[in-house]
Order: sequence, then structure tokens, then C-alpha cells
Amino acid sequence: MNEFPENMDESIEDEMDSSRVTFQARKAAAEDLDFLRGLWRAQGIDPADFEERWPEFHVIIDLTGIPVGAVGLLSDGKEGWLFFEGYQEDPAPKMAQELALNRVVNLAKSQGLLRVWSHLDSANLESRDFNTAQPAQRAFLPVVWDQALAPEPDQRVEWKVIQIRDEEAMRQMEKELALFDAMNQGKQLAEKKPMAGKLISALAILIFLLIFGLAMFFLFKYANQTAPRP
Repeated sequence: MNEFPENMDESIEDEMDSSRVTFQARKAAAEDLDFLRGLWRAQGIDPADFEERWPEFHVIIDLTGIPVGAVGLLSDGKEGWLFFEGYQEDPAPKMAQELALNRVVNLAKSQGLLRVWSHLDSANLESRDFNTAQPAQRAFLPVVWDQALAPEPDQRVEWKVIQIRDEEAMRQMEKELALFDAMNQGKQLAEKKPMAGKLISALAILIFLLIFGLAMFFLFKYANQTAPRP
């Protein structure tokens, strides 16, 4: 599983006009809100609809740390939804677009997601192997996501999806992890048993000595009481 720290965790470099251009991706911070609001407005989205969800966003920054784009990723169980992709420039730098989707895919891997879905109409998605969801695949799409975009029965959203992990391999891995945990717990229990046995034996000996001592005390006392006086 690929895991990345939350701040500056991915970069992509290329040579352009003899100068190196670098873009990096990081989790959005509160200070990115003004930039995000601008991207949302540019796509006809009311910032009020997304402001409380800003922690779900990740920004692409240039070499100087200035944001140039952002993506929004929501997860539900084993499914992820790329619900936003936007850039300050039009057309956006290709490297920034590639990095944005690399960020999404790597986040999906680190979170153990099986698929990432998107309703966005972006050629960038197709270049990253997002394909039109087939009927069999749509069975895994969280219903609330579909209803959020198509509340009316006659509406239909054209979802794209990318398979992040093989489901059978994931199930096998989960079984192996469960078996490993069971074996580990059994080993720990077995290691505790000898110690428990020693404690029980010591306690039994202590109780025996206590009972024996009390018996000898009362026997000695009774013997003194019943012995004939000279």
C-alpha cells in the first residue's frame, strides 16, 4: 500500500524551455479557502455548497507554493468519488493535471479503496484510465452519490470509474490478515497459560498452608483446653 504524508507528498518534474517546472500536491488547508472559492465560482458552483467540505480537497502548487489547481475526493466504504477537478489556468498545465489524478489514485490506494468514481467530463480522466461504468460496475456505486446528482427517476448520470484494487485479491488479503490475527491471539493466549497455571498453583499452595496453619492452631488450642490439669 502506498502511503503519503498529509502535507507535501507528491511532485512531478519536467524540462521546459531549459527551466525546470515543478508541481506538488498536498492536503488543502484553511488558508487555501480563498483560492478554492475562486475555482468553485469559475465552475459555476456556489462556494456555500462546498465550504464545509474543504477538508476533502487537495491542492496542486507550483515551485513557489502558489496553488494552481485542486481536486476533491470523497470516500464511502471501499468506494471513492472524485467530485471536483479545477485549475486556475485554462488550459491547465499538463503536468499539473497528471499530478492531480496521481494524487487521487495514490490516496485511493492508501485508503484501501477498490474503485474511484467520477461524473466529471474531463479528458484528463480518460488519460488516467477512467472508463465509462458498465451496468455490472454500477452495482457498486453508492446510491446516495447517484441520487445527489440525479434526484429524478428519469435522470441518469454517466459515471466513469477506475479500478484501484482487485476485489478477489483484497478479500484474500483480508482473510489472511484475519487468520494471522487469530494465530497471533492464540499464541498470546498460549503464552499466558503457563503463567496463569503458575499463579493458580501458587494460590493453591498458599490456601493449603493457610488452612493447615489454622487447623494446627485450633488443634493445639483444643488440646490445651482438654488436657488434665495436675
